[in-house]
Amino acid sequence: MLECINLTKIYNKKAVVNGLSFRVNKGEIFAFLGSNGAGKTTTIKMILGLVGIDKGEVKLSQNVSIGYSPETPYFPPFLTGYEVLDYYAGVQKISKKERKQEIVSLFEQQAQLLENAVNTDDVDNIRKHIIKYKKLN
Repeated sequence: MLECINLTKIYNKKAVVNGLSFRVNKGEIFAFLGSNGAGKTTTIKMILGLVGIDKGEVKLSQNVSIGYSPETPYFPPFLTGYEVLDYYAGVQKISKKERKQEIVSLFEQQAQLLENAVNTDDVDNIRKHIIKYKKLN
């Protein structure tokens, strides 16, 4: 079950979502329809915890699965791949230690996949970066 109660988000003194309430019960499929600027994406980001809620609350059952694929993903150019993954894992309240383990594991898996596809010099370079991230983080 997903329930949003009186959700409000304000940007620059303007409510882009204002007092939105709804409930999605088990087995239901739910979609947002509306014009550009109606608050659909902002609402989804509030539900997922990607942006803060200014007023109201979101209630999620423990067994709820929500998928989100942004139309245009954004990765700040000043962040490394590690830092982007660390940020999004942090938003999900995953401990720093667990984030580091998971991210390094992902890098190691990618290095293994690349090892089968590219020459050894490239793989060695990737491994050096993995070791560097292990030491830094």
